[in-house]
Amino acid sequence: MFLGAVDYLKTQGFKNIILVGGSMGAAAILGALELETDINLRKVVLLAPAVGKGISNKKIEKLVVVSKDEVLFTKVNQIFNECTDPKQLKIFSGSFHAQHLFNSEHRNELIDLVIEFITTK
Repeated sequence: MFLGAVDYLKTQGFKNIILVGGSMGAAAILGALELETDINLRKVVLLAPAVGKGISNKKIEKLVVVSKDEVLFTKVNQIFNECTDPKQLKIFSGSFHAQHLFNSEHRNELIDLVIEFITTK
């Protein structure tokens, strides 16, 4: 699904495509990028992917976000470690999972982090 959407955006003239996903949405991004390693994306934001393997494409900038006490912390950390550079990891306190971080005390910091990551060239 993601790859079809990316292909469509490219046909419409978009060049700087960024994918953002949380939990199973982040896992779907990882699954799609595992199938298609040459995809031309600029950046990917993964909020606590539930499953998957790290992104091997060295052209894609990666931001992985997780809470320290959440159930999937170890898996998310493993996915991050499997990702090639460029990559960055942000660990928030608490046990909020993926998009639920937007309903936590970390809301504003997370919003700022994602916006800065997406808009920095």
